[in-house]
Amino acid sequence: MEPININDRLMRLAEVMEITSLSKTTIYRYIEKGFLKPVRFGRTIRFRASEIKAMVEQ
Repeated sequence: MEPININDRLMRLAEVMEITSLSKTTIYRYIEKGFLKPVRFGRTIRFRASEIKAMVEQ
């Protein structure tokens, strides 16, 4: 398990869609394939801002 940075902001799916210009379906496919690792709170998912930033910069 990766260490958690307490200063890392958690982003909603809608924010990730806006920043990456990816559809909801594509983001869920990335999760299934292991490209994205969401933080889950029950049925809610969030994404670490640092992970999204790294993905966009690639």
